[in-house]
Amino acid sequence: MGACSSAPSEPEGPVGPDRKSRGLGPFVDVVAPDDAALQPLFEVNVEVELPEVQVEDQGLSLAFLRDFMQEYDLERGTTWSTGKVCKDVVVEVTRERGCPMVDMVRADLRGRVTHFISHPWDNLFKLTVSAVIEACTEWEAATGETAYVWIDIFAVNQHKMQRREYTQDDIGEMLSRALQAARITLACLYPWKEPVYISRAWCLYEAHQALVRAEQSRRGSSFTADAGRSQSITSLLRRSQPREPQHELRFILSPDAREEFEREALASEFDSVLQALADIDVRRAQAYKMEDKEMILDAIESSPGGSAALNQNVALSLRRWLLQSGRTIVERRRRTHMNTAKLSQILINFGRLLGDQAQSAKEQKEAEKLFREALSIDQSILTLHRLDPEGDISEQLANVGRDEFMLGLCLYDQGRFSDCLERLESAVEVYHEYDKANEGEPVEVGRVLTRMGPVHMKLQHWGKATDTLRTAVGIFEERDPGSSEHAECLGFLAYVLSKAPERQEYPEEASDIRRRVLTFRLKLRGENHPDVAMALRELASQEQAAGNLQGAIDNLTRALAIYRKVYGDEHSKTRHVERKLVSISAALSSVHKHASRGPKMLEAQRKDSLSPTDRPALGLLPNALSTRALEVTDDNDDNDATDVGAAA
Repeated sequence: MGACSSAPSEPEGPVGPDRKSRGLGPFVDVVAPDDAALQPLFEVNVEVELPEVQVEDQGLSLAFLRDFMQEYDLERGTTWSTGKVCKDVVVEVTRERGCPMVDMVRADLRGRVTHFISHPWDNLFKLTVSAVIEACTEWEAATGETAYVWIDIFAVNQHKMQRREYTQDDIGEMLSRALQAARITLACLYPWKEPVYISRAWCLYEAHQALVRAEQSRRGSSFTADAGRSQSITSLLRRSQPREPQHELRFILSPDAREEFEREALASEFDSVLQALADIDVRRAQAYKMEDKEMILDAIESSPGGSAALNQNVALSLRRWLLQSGRTIVERRRRTHMNTAKLSQILINFGRLLGDQAQSAKEQKEAEKLFREALSIDQSILTLHRLDPEGDISEQLANVGRDEFMLGLCLYDQGRFSDCLERLESAVEVYHEYDKANEGEPVEVGRVLTRMGPVHMKLQHWGKATDTLRTAVGIFEERDPGSSEHAECLGFLAYVLSKAPERQEYPEEASDIRRRVLTFRLKLRGENHPDVAMALRELASQEQAAGNLQGAIDNLTRALAIYRKVYGDEHSKTRHVERKLVSISAALSSVHKHASRGPKMLEAQRKDSLSPTDRPALGLLPNALSTRALEVTDDNDDNDATDVGAAA
C-alpha cells in the first residue's frame, strides 16, 4: 500500500510504443467484440458509466497481467519500479475518470480475489509480475481454478491516495476485505540476499496480518469490517466471523531470482540467509510517508504482542519457507549431482541452516543425517584422488575437514560430547595434512580448536579447555585478527575462564575479554544477530558473578529480544534466557528488599550472630556492598540503601 506520488523518482521516458498505432489497448474504443484477443484492456470512453467494483471482486486475472505488461512494453529489460509504473501508467490511464484502474478493466479479466499480493514498490515491476504469474500458474494447475490477484496499484484509487483522502479506517477496511476474500497472500522477496520486503513497514504489516488471518481461518473465523463505524486498522482486522477456506502466507521469487537462490543460497551465501531472519524489525522499517509508518506502528503496538509479535511471526514464517525451499533444492541436487562435491556443499549448508535453527530433536537428527551423507561423499572422493600419487588432494582434504567439523558441532548440540570430541580431533588431523606445506597453524585448525575448548569443558577437562582456546586465540591473532572467528574464540575463552575451578585467578581477564567480544560482534554482525545475543549472555554472566545484577538484566533483555526475533518464543535458547532473566530479576528484587539491612547483616555475620533466615538474603547482596558496607555506621543506613540499589 502507498501513494504512488510518493514513490522514488526515476528517469522519465516513454511509457511504451505508440498504442494507437497498434490498434489495441486502452485508447481504442471500437474493436471486434467477438475477438477477445483484440479487445481493449480498459473502458476509456468517459460517457460510459462504470460500476464500482467491490473490493472482494477486484481480483485481476493472469491474462490481464500478461496483456498489461505487453501493452506498455514492460517485459523487455525495463528498469521501472512498481512505483514508477503506478505514477506513469496507472495514474495517467485513470486520470480522466479518477477511479481505480480495476474499475476500467474488462469484466472478463476480473473476478473474486484469490490471491493478495504483498510487495514493495521499490522492486522492479516486471520481476514482481513474473513471480506472481509463476506462483499463480502453479496454483491454477493444482486446483483447476482461475487465479485473480489483488494488487494495490490497480485496486486502490491512486488519485485519492495522492490527495490523501483515504482515512486510516478506509485503508484498514480495504486490507481486511481483500484478505478476507483471498485464500493466499503472496509476499514478493527480491533480491533474496537482502530482501527489500523485510525493510518496508507496509510489507511487514501485510505479512503479519496475513498470518493473523491464517490463524483465524484455521480456527474457523476470519476478518470482517464495518464501514459504518470508525475503527482503527487493528480493530478492523481483528473482528471475525465464521468463514472458509483457510488462508496462508507464501513467499515467492521471480524465476530468475529463484534460480539464483537455488544456485547460491545453499552453496555460498548461508550467512545472507541467516541475516535475513535477524534483520526483521518493523520499528526500523521504512515507509514512503512518515505518517504511514506512524499509523502502522500505532496499529501494531496496540495489537497483542506489539512489534515483537510481528517480527517473530514474520521471521518464523520466513524460516519455514527457507526450510521448505532448502529441502526442495537438496532433493533436486541429489538427482542431478549424485555423489559430487557440489552436492556435499549443498548438504552441508542446508544442514547448517537446519541445525543452527533447529527447534526440535527431529530437526537436529535431520541435520546430522545431512552432515554424515556429505562426509561419506567427500571421503569417497578423497580416497579416489589418493590413488594418483602426483595429484593435488588439498581441495578434497578441505572438504572432509569441513564435514568432520560440522558433524562434530551437530553432535555437540545434541549433548553427545565424547562423539563430538572424536569428530573435532579428526578434523584437526585432516586440516594439518591439508596445510602441512605452510608454516604455523592453519586458520581452519583455529576454528576447530575454538569449538573443542567448550567440549573439553563439558567433559570437565578444564586444563585442556583453557590451553586449547589459548592456542586458538594465538592462531587467529596471527592469521585472522579481528575476524568473527577471532571474536568467537575469545568468547569461549572468557566463558571457560569464568567457569573453571581456578576462575578466581583471572576474573578481570574474563571481563575484559567479554567486553572485547561484544564490541567485535556488534561491529561484524550488527545489533540483531545471534552472535551478539551470545556475547550479551556471556557478559551478563560476568556481571552476575560480579554482583552487578542490573547490568546482567540489561544484557539478558537485549539478548532475549534478539532470540525472540530470530528463533521465536518456543526455541530452547529463548526459553533459557527467559528463565535466567526471571531468576536474576527475582534476586535483584530480594537485594532491594534486604539492601537497607545489608550493613547490619554483614556486621552480624562478622560477629557470628547472623540468623539463619538472613543468610540467603546476604548471599544475594552484590559484591560492592561487601566491600563498602562494613565501613558504614548505623546512622546512615538509609543513604547506603540508595547506594546499594544503584550498585545492584
